[in-house]
Amino acid sequence: MNNRALEITVGLFVLAGILAFALLAFKVSGLTIGQNNTGTYKVTAYFDSVEGLKVRSRVSFAGVTIGKVTSIAIDPEKYQAKVTMEISDTANYLPADSTALIYTAGLLGEKYIGFSLGGDEEVLKNGSVIKDTQSSLVLEDLINKFIMGSDDSGKDIAKQLGTLNDTLKDLINKNQVLPININDEEFIMSIKKYSQFVFALLFAVFSTLTLAAEQTPQQVVQATVDTLLKDLNTNRAKYAKDPEAFHKALHTLLTPVVDVDGIARSVMTIKYARRATPEQMETFKANFEQGLMQFYGNALLDYEGKGMKVLKTIPTDSPDRVSIQTEVKGNDNTIYPVSYTMVKLNGKWMVRNVVVNGLNVGKLFRDQFASEMRNNKDDLNYVINDWADAVERAQEQADADQNKK
Repeated sequence: MNNRALEITVGLFVLAGILAFALLAFKVSGLTIGQNNTGTYKVTAYFDSVEGLKVRSRVSFAGVTIGKVTSIAIDPEKYQAKVTMEISDTANYLPADSTALIYTAGLLGEKYIGFSLGGDEEVLKNGSVIKDTQSSLVLEDLINKFIMGSDDSGKDIAKQLGTLNDTLKDLINKNQVLPININDEEFIMSIKKYSQFVFALLFAVFSTLTLAAEQTPQQVVQATVDTLLKDLNTNRAKYAKDPEAFHKALHTLLTPVVDVDGIARSVMTIKYARRATPEQMETFKANFEQGLMQFYGNALLDYEGKGMKVLKTIPTDSPDRVSIQTEVKGNDNTIYPVSYTMVKLNGKWMVRNVVVNGLNVGKLFRDQFASEMRNNKDDLNYVINDWADAVERAQEQADADQNKK
């Protein structure tokens, strides 16, 4: 009798294990029991790379699964990967100009598709084609780019870490590390492995930072504006008494995302940039950056509006240049269109120009520079050193132009 009860108990335990394993297999594979195709709609997107993405990979928005990938194939005409997704009818709120991005769950986890919302009033529906996409990031490519790419800081870090690793090995081989019995061969081998592990770990950390730094142009604009407005609202009273402190805060926030070098050369134009010595060019870049922060700072200090909304991304003939269309709500709830020209430099999206309510800031500075050169008999050195006052005059001209509208 006892044996019979034991056999039944063991059998139930094994059966429960089999059922649990089967459910886990269904969960991992993305299958569901009794699934049908009702209550969904299909959309298509094209990617340059879908490395790691699979059929039945999840499609999510804001961390919530709203669908799955149903097919992946090569489009022979576009030379891109064509991905078809099946999305739940409950997710009927995705703007038609939304961006589809391939994400990785963690550093080495599964690939899945997520959405960055656009601003179109039309929504995705059955048969829609998503035009704006961001392809899968391949870890091996990032590592190669980190070591061999144009980013000198990546090369320097990798070189220094390699030197550190070689030095550790050399010291260990010469018995110059740690005041203990280093003649123990097993101990020496373990330390060698440890030094290699430290190198690999540090390299993985830097690779992760490189991965995290990859942002879409929309994300760069949105994150920068959100951070700027949050800081302004928090420290408004302080900045009102000390505008220079606000200019310094702007410098810290905007320098990493604004292509000051490109804007400065554009403002000076090729005509005068060719005449400028390297020293004059560096001086102008420094003066221009200071003037740029002053130009934006004076306008922003009076801003108490309700933030910015990213509307859409307009591509250009170059894959490394786009226009981000946004709208800003002013103090009186008036909506102002703001357009950001973004360029991709060394893998990072940076602001090259801004057009605010029809006012082209880059052209404004360019015209001001040309005017200063004419008024000062083409004295390049004088105009460069006098640029702060020129920016103030440009601000007055911009205010006058806006008042005419």
